[in-house]
Amino acid sequence: MLKRAEYYCSRLIVRQKEYKKIQRVHSIWLMQEYANRKEGVANHYSMKEECLGNRWEEKVENYGMMHIFMLYPKGKYDAKDTSFQNLMNVLFKNEHSAEEKLEILRKQFGIKVTETMEEEVEEMSHICMYYEQEGKKAGLAEGMLIGERRGKKSVVLCQDFGQLKYKNFQFLV
Repeated sequence: MLKRAEYYCSRLIVRQKEYKKIQRVHSIWLMQEYANRKEGVANHYSMKEECLGNRWEEKVENYGMMHIFMLYPKGKYDAKDTSFQNLMNVLFKNEHSAEEKLEILRKQFGIKVTETMEEEVEEMSHICMYYEQEGKKAGLAEGMLIGERRGKKSVVLCQDFGQLKYKNFQFLV
């Protein structure tokens, strides 16, 4: 995923028209499916200068044009945790309704929620629900195909077994 993130950031930098006015690109990747050992990890990747010979430093504004953040949120929401990771869980996982999310933002994280934020959380909740439903549909369709294939194999095996049994019976008689 990190290579993909670098690729996308590079494309965003290249698309900028004026070389002298190139702006930094920040890309945040919220990873929903990951190995357990990555739970709670939040990493930042960027270009850094390392002087290997004579000391000379380039101006910071001339490099490090991309910043990539890879976030692997903790598995479950924690009502006592005020970390950034837990905030990401509240916003991006589909465990709470939009109203519950807004209440958590206000009370647990002390965020002053504006009307615009309310609208965005509502929209984001609908998007999360949409993708969750689409994922379930795709999984169900795939499961049905697998079951159908297995069922056909079972029928073929039963038919073959039936023929063998019949032949064996005739052979024994």
